[in-house]
Amino acid sequence: MEVKADIITQEVIDVTQAPPFTVELIYDASKISDKHRYSLSARIINKDKVLYTSTTNHDPFAESQLTTPYKIELSKVSTQKPDVTITNTYWKAITINAQTVNVTTKEPFIQFNKDHRVNGFLGCNNFSGSYSTEQQTITLSQLASTKKMCSDNMSQEAAMSDVLSKTSKWEITGESLKLKNSRGNTLATFSAVYFN
Repeated sequence: MEVKADIITQEVIDVTQAPPFTVELIYDASKISDKHRYSLSARIINKDKVLYTSTTNHDPFAESQLTTPYKIELSKVSTQKPDVTITNTYWKAITINAQTVNVTTKEPFIQFNKDHRVNGFLGCNNFSGSYSTEQQTITLSQLASTKKMCSDNMSQEAAMSDVLSKTSKWEITGESLKLKNSRGNTLATFSAVYFN
């Protein structure tokens, strides 16, 4: 049963030096009951964000732990961000066929709208079309692009177009998108971009 823990004592200190940090806890012994369990925990917080925390149970009254000082090791809190959605996200192209994207004037990108329309920029020309997804598969169809000729990035544009024609799978991890072929090989990678 989940029961809210009562805090017997706590102490907040400003960190002004390198670890280890020494904290002295004073508590009311009359509040301690043999029928209850107790645990020490510690956190390092910066601007309301937890950076480090203790991750194991530390019983300060266990016979094997009656030492001075009592030591607690802290672990770094994971900063991994949750997966963003494939739709309504501006996906900036990072790599195409394992080659880093070269940006001269404007970056290649792709956007999947909730109405199953897709649009983006190939490197010289804009494109649009439709798409459908089912779990981790994706089908791009009715793709059309403008027909400008540019002095730069035409080979990269051709590679981006080729990626779109071969894409059949997608995968998002955090803020990164991978477009893959039917064999699961990565064709291109993208990063989510946010605009203020």
